[in-house]
Amino acid sequence: MRIISLNLNGIRSAHTKGFHRWLDQQRADVVCLQETKAHTSDLSDAVRAPGGWHTYFCAAEKKGYSGVALFSRTPPDRVITGLGFDEFDREGRYVQADFGRLSVASVYLSDKDSVFESEEAHDLVHWLRAVATPQDVRLVRAGLATRTVGLTLDELGWLASNDEAFDARSEQLRQLRTVWQMQGVLAMLRQTLHQLGLAARWLIAADGERKLTNFLHLAELLQRQLGLKSLPSA
Repeated sequence: MRIISLNLNGIRSAHTKGFHRWLDQQRADVVCLQETKAHTSDLSDAVRAPGGWHTYFCAAEKKGYSGVALFSRTPPDRVITGLGFDEFDREGRYVQADFGRLSVASVYLSDKDSVFESEEAHDLVHWLRAVATPQDVRLVRAGLATRTVGLTLDELGWLASNDEAFDARSEQLRQLRTVWQMQGVLAMLRQTLHQLGLAARWLIAADGERKLTNFLHLAELLQRQLGLKSLPSA
């Protein structure tokens, strides 16, 4: 499957500059678009649904702002619009299409600093190692102790002293590992967000939107790099 990602800086403006003619020339199966900056009700049929493509949009509430879309040659098995967090979804930043075991997401992220230098990037390394090797007690403890996961000292102490509680966390990681193996790293990290309640907790903090943006950006980059690997350790 050939996937292209493109920032349009406005789909209507891009159309007048030849975007749709360019699109017809691409041998792509899926095209992910960012900064569409339009509601579908404001688009002509030629812009919204060009021939030969199945199109899915996620627009920001504010007109002329943000917005993403995903164009596919074949209809996906499932389409997910938004992440389920109002503070993030109001800006039209996420649309995902599932094709069997493969999930493709178009995500708009506007952070200016290198995401690889963020705290979330450093913590994510520990989390990936814990999910990839849930039988390794040392790696599991390191993953759970990150600031991104955000367990309190009391919670960490409880896990250190209670084998049953620690085993339950290890089982959660084993299930996430299975998601990674079957659906890819992006699906696993989405499950991490929901199962640990990270986004809801982050978004009540002053820097919460930045943390969520960094996390999702890293998840998308990892998915592009890793795709669907037979083993997470790959």
